[in-house]
Amino acid sequence: MVDGYQEELERLIRRLLEAWSAWLDADENFGPEYEALNAAIEALRRQLQEHEG
Repeated sequence: MVDGYQEELERLIRRLLEAWSAWLDADENFGPEYEALNAAIEALRRQLQEHEG
């Protein structure tokens, strides 16, 4: 049960990171809200890479 949950969570995080990257490529966004969201996404990306690494 836990393994299935963890795999699904990792899949969703990867999907979020891919969508974020695509959005960044399509739009120009600046400001404190963008910076906060970008920092959170980058933290997720690092955690996922460390977990997979």
